[in-house]
Amino acid sequence: MLVPWPAFLPQWPLWEFDGQPRHGLSRPEDVLHPWPTRTRPEQDGRFTFLVTTTQLDQFWTWVRETLHDGAAPFEGPWLETAGYPGCFLRLGEHLPQASHLGHVYWRLVLDVEIMAGVTP
Repeated sequence: MLVPWPAFLPQWPLWEFDGQPRHGLSRPEDVLHPWPTRTRPEQDGRFTFLVTTTQLDQFWTWVRETLHDGAAPFEGPWLETAGYPGCFLRLGEHLPQASHLGHVYWRLVLDVEIMAGVTP
């Protein structure tokens, strides 16, 4: 079952999207982790969000507790508009990055694997 994108986070990323197609071959570490072995990423992507300090704290809790430290796949309400209908996401090899912009605002960058065509 896919985890829904939380309502407490922005529902749309900033339109600074980077993507790169994947070759779809297994990575050696996939054998050790049940979630990654189910499907292969079609593309690596990067989505950027503007969040508050409170939203950032809630995001880290969501990643840790709901996504099981990023292992579980999740939905993004913006994917269809971004050209990825029927796709889902999983956090990539690198942890999300947060940089402070001033006052209570943070730039949150998610490196993700964009998965398509099958459900976990």
